Amino acid sequence: MKAYFIGGGIGSLAGAAFLVRDAQLPGRDIVVYEAQPLFGGVAKPMSDCGGAEILKELCGHLNFEPSVFEDAICIPCRMPYITSMFMPRNLADRPLPVPRNSVNLAFVSQFVEIPDDVVFTVEYSVRAAQMAVYQLMKIDRPVPPVTRHDKSLAVIFATLEKAFA
Repeated sequence: MKAYFIGGGIGSLAGAAFLVRDAQLPGRDIVVYEAQPLFGGVAKPMSDCGGAEILKELCGHLNFEPSVFEDAICIPCRMPYITSMFMPRNLADRPLPVPRNSVNLAFVSQFVEIPDDVVFTVEYSVRAAQMAVYQLMKIDRPVPPVTRHDKSLAVIFATLEKAFA
């Protein structure tokens, strides 16, 4: 089985890590389409990097041994403008992390639909990757729940206090 991640940033890369760690999928069976800068060990813009350099960068950031992705394939690609996730949209504008009837394709990162979650956080990207991997690989393990800060009285009172301070 091959797994393909189409997305960007930490979500795609975390998904590959979950596949290797939790599903024991060999790195050679994982394809990650990625081209976002991670600002680390590779001394050139990510737009100038090949897949091997992007994976090297990832290993440095996640404190993984480079051998984890030794056989992986990473094909660099461009992402939409960063502000696009804040544009008005309809519920059906974003795909689920694993589209209906998909057996080896997942969308991760900020451009998937996760009910009750807030985009533009690392947690969103990692949760999308974890949801995709666990569903595709049929891993019976819970994904950490979304923390509903919009329902927290402490957060609401702190917001009001700061707004009128």
